[in-house]
Amino acid sequence: MATKDLFSSLFFIFLSIYVCYESIDLGLGRLSRPGSGFSPLIVGILLGVLGVIIFLRAWFKKNSAETIPRLTIPWSPLLLVYVCCMAFALSMEILGFNIVTFFFIGILLRAVEKKSWTISVLTALSVTLGAYILFQFLLRSQLPSGLLGFR
Repeated sequence: MATKDLFSSLFFIFLSIYVCYESIDLGLGRLSRPGSGFSPLIVGILLGVLGVIIFLRAWFKKNSAETIPRLTIPWSPLLLVYVCCMAFALSMEILGFNIVTFFFIGILLRAVEKKSWTISVLTALSVTLGAYILFQFLLRSQLPSGLLGFR
């Protein structure tokens, strides 16, 4: 048995029970008009299911003497993603949704994923256009337009 997996999975199972309990108190609403507790309930259920899966895998693990390979964390891409996410959040009101989303996706694809300029620009343009259509027209959300007036 991998005791770390057992304890961490139990933590997430109990956390999911708490999240589900609190989300029911928020009110679930109906499927056609969900309440504020509907999404946290779904997330709590998914968290609990994943916790149970990890618990069962750790419980029924045949060879506990296996050595777990040491994972090396690539810090520079991780730091770049973090900085990009912070810049995305901080510059959204100033530059607007479309410009910030385009640069965010483009920088991540070019710098982290090492894609070509053509792929990065076309994918960033597609994602920005798709997100704009989704949020502006289908969901009718208010998107920040920024100082330049671009939504």
